[in-house]
Amino acid sequence: VSDFDNGAGDFKKALGTSMELLDGDSPDGSTALKVGNRVRNWQGTFINMRSLLRDCVLPDEVYLFKAKVKLVKSTVEAGGSIESNCMSAGTDCPALNLHAMSAENQLAWKTLYQLPGVAAVQDGEWFDMVAPITFAAEHFDPTSKYQQLYIAGPESGVDMYLDDVSIVLPGAEFFPDASNPLTLCDDLIINGDAETSPDHFFPWVLEGNRGAHLSLKTETVDGVDNQYFSVEGRNKMWTSIKTVLLHDCIVANSIYKFKARVRLHSTEPAKARLTIRSHLTDPVPDQPAFKVDSVGDCPPVSGEMGWVECERSFLFQERHQSAVKIEFIFVVEGDDTSDIDYDDISVVRSAPPIGKIIVPGDVSSCWGVGAEILTTSHTLTPADHNVDTIQAIETT
Repeated sequence: VSDFDNGAGDFKKALGTSMELLDGDSPDGSTALKVGNRVRNWQGTFINMRSLLRDCVLPDEVYLFKAKVKLVKSTVEAGGSIESNCMSAGTDCPALNLHAMSAENQLAWKTLYQLPGVAAVQDGEWFDMVAPITFAAEHFDPTSKYQQLYIAGPESGVDMYLDDVSIVLPGAEFFPDASNPLTLCDDLIINGDAETSPDHFFPWVLEGNRGAHLSLKTETVDGVDNQYFSVEGRNKMWTSIKTVLLHDCIVANSIYKFKARVRLHSTEPAKARLTIRSHLTDPVPDQPAFKVDSVGDCPPVSGEMGWVECERSFLFQERHQSAVKIEFIFVVEGDDTSDIDYDDISVVRSAPPIGKIIVPGDVSSCWGVGAEILTTSHTLTPADHNVDTIQAIETT
């Protein structure tokens, strides 16, 4: 974590560039770091991952990356654009990268996150780079001659300004509160109202096409600020936010109520479908390792309609409870490109498994231990019916 108020710390300048600290130039009036004299897009600022830092990194764990960035086109070639490519064309935007040289002198690069062009803002204005990132064990090979994390990306002639750079593990607020077992499983969704953090949307992630962008936005309604999820740059119907349900809390044969507010910035109405994807414990070879279920469709939604309330009930079965994990996404039928917003998402149990069925006395003789009971489908799919076996009969 660095806000540069006490110097550049471990941040170094790339070869051939200049680096300076500017008092009063950050968004909050404090110190910012400027990298200038850039002539290549790989030139920026970097941190050497010394053994101490390297040993602190947990592989395959999600880290939350954030940096405040400003781009200024300081050098314009004859006939060239006075704007950065990120602003004018959505290319060469800032990126967080990993660079290393192995013990065998082999060079490797990996882009951990690059700001999509759809998220670019005006040159000279500060903006946030926010993303969940993950390091693999091979990214921090202790035998490597060097390993660097660096922020770069823009083309020649673009100065980069940075402030409040951080890479941290998610805090306790992003996880269920295990200290209260009575409420632990009240909701299978974490951070469904997008209010857990002003910066990070974790544990939600973006699912879908490259170039799309997930962010948190805020609007004021009747004097009250409300934060929500927003996805821009879609070009697939399944480009959506995605999260993993609290799988250990799922109780088979229970009915859960899925709720959300959805707003689609389209000119024509379309349908948003609530969808879950169950990853199977015993997938069949050469077949998908997951099964997709439709929870149900939301009412038609469009830009003119504004926020639309969506509520559907779904019966979790044994295969859901035994799945490796269950992911929750939204699919928009009839619209591949419009920006879409989400808020107030929850999955709450509304009915526990049925243990008893009470029937009139005059038909009790029709029932017997070992008989099967057919519960009809709760969806439009006949296969979603349930067949149960009577284990005992009580008379009163």
